[in-house]
Amino acid sequence: ESFTSNNSHTYVLVEESFDPVSFEEKNILEFARKYYELDQTSTILTLPHRLEFVPLHDIYFDNKVFAEVPNPHLTSHKGNKTYLYVFSLFAIFLLVVAAINYTNMAIARSVKRSRETGVRKVLGAAKTQVLGQHLGEAGIFVVVSLLLALLFTELSLPLFNQIMAKDLSLAAFDLFTIVAFVFVLVFVLTFLAGSYPALYLSTIQPITALKGQFKLKGKTLNLKNILFTFQFVVSVFMIIVTLLIYQQFGYMQSKDMGFVPHNRVSFGLPRSAQISEEGLQSFKSRLTQHNDIERVSAALSNPLPGNSIETWGLRAETDDGPQAVTIRIAAVDENFLDVFEIPLVEGRNFDNKSPADFQGAVLVNEKARQELGWKDPIGKSLSRPNQTFNVVGVVSDFHYFSLHQPIEPLMLIAFRGGNIITAAFAEQVTHEGIAHLQKIFDEHFPGYPFEYRFVDQQLKHTLQEEASTARLMGVLTVFSLFISLVGLFGLSAFTLEQKTREIAIRRTYGANTSHVFTFLSKGFVPLLTTGFLIAIPVAYVYINHWLSDFAYRIELTPWPFMAGMIITGGIALLTLGWHAVKSSGANPVDALNSE
Repeated sequence: ESFTSNNSHTYVLVEESFDPVSFEEKNILEFARKYYELDQTSTILTLPHRLEFVPLHDIYFDNKVFAEVPNPHLTSHKGNKTYLYVFSLFAIFLLVVAAINYTNMAIARSVKRSRETGVRKVLGAAKTQVLGQHLGEAGIFVVVSLLLALLFTELSLPLFNQIMAKDLSLAAFDLFTIVAFVFVLVFVLTFLAGSYPALYLSTIQPITALKGQFKLKGKTLNLKNILFTFQFVVSVFMIIVTLLIYQQFGYMQSKDMGFVPHNRVSFGLPRSAQISEEGLQSFKSRLTQHNDIERVSAALSNPLPGNSIETWGLRAETDDGPQAVTIRIAAVDENFLDVFEIPLVEGRNFDNKSPADFQGAVLVNEKARQELGWKDPIGKSLSRPNQTFNVVGVVSDFHYFSLHQPIEPLMLIAFRGGNIITAAFAEQVTHEGIAHLQKIFDEHFPGYPFEYRFVDQQLKHTLQEEASTARLMGVLTVFSLFISLVGLFGLSAFTLEQKTREIAIRRTYGANTSHVFTFLSKGFVPLLTTGFLIAIPVAYVYINHWLSDFAYRIELTPWPFMAGMIITGGIALLTLGWHAVKSSGANPVDALNSE
């Protein structure tokens, strides 16, 4: 009955040329004077509300729309564009790192394949034929990898859907889309992975190659080093970001929400069943007649994360006169604060023995008192047409949304007819206590299903997206490290092979394993250091942007950045160490004879 109630959404069919900004500018004042009963002196700047038009196709990904309903059960088809971009970016990173591995190894193998190319050119092979051969080899690798990836995708989708709480399937895509995607992917990856090695090998001079005088040139070595460094940038970046996402998720799990969710069970009463206020009081009283159940509360809608919290437009009494405000509201009984152990910081709670309280008494949170500038809030009034509320107490701020959103002004209205029941157990939720709740429910509402849920599990469910994101980030990071490790292993093996004679000479002069390790690591440590110097600021900028979506967030500390460097650097040095030990165990005389 109140136009200022913001609890429903209006859908408007407009023409293609509709411009919401100009429409509001031209019509808002006339609109407001009609529905808000404002005088002729009002301006756009003094209006209590604005019209917000949102294109229907933006609702799915727009986090600002329906942001007050984070529970996936209530908005089951809502997506998160940020996470979609993040995972797409990481998928591209993994593909690029894999392509870099192929390119680096192809460049490394070009010394061995130079004679093959020389022979082909002597026998009449044109440059384009050599180019086509090596691009074709890269294409075969990509096609085989893609087929294996499709098989792995189909096999791993059930696990992925379980981790991410999704229901994805390859069958959801039509055949044309899959074929087009596969064709584009094969073409792009073949070009990325094979173009430079193919162009490089096609320029080899036959005489130089056949004489065995072909060596990697400076520009090629520089490109190999640049690509190798990029691998470590990606690995360090993903480790740092994953650790910080886990840290933020852990913070959200452990943060004090301002109420006690543990050992609380809630269930709804059937809306079609008529129950009087006296009948509801009797029902609640019978629920507490069990040793395991301490307190019971009834609310019209529990103001807790995962629930939809109504918004009202009211006029509040302030020191500067009446002020239009928008405030969240929830109708609860006198036991609500006790059941959830929410502190009362000023004034008093609702009194069940005072009928007047249930005719307009309200509690406000500290955020409401702060925004309304109330130094002494007790006795202040908030009103809307045909109804006035009087403040009798102030409660401590508690989170009734996820930590993505800040705490907003809240008004708790004294109400005796709630249909959401919450039972607080003494120590822990017991089967006997649940059975008692169901028994009393069945006696009062025969034929209706008794469906209960744990409040702490409901709270945990609101964090499900962050938990799934953290787990998937962990999996992607492991893949990234594995691919980078494979590349490092191959390049260090190539370096070892290229320097076999030099290492053998050093060994004959008494060099031990540590000397060989130092010799091998000289070429890699500067690349690792460069990767660290690039990855750390990029990760810092990105994670700051990601954390900006949270009203309550962790403070960035050095340890995740240090951990990223230590993990990546440790894996790299262990790989080099393994090759150093392997080369130290070989007979240097054999190496010199073969050379």
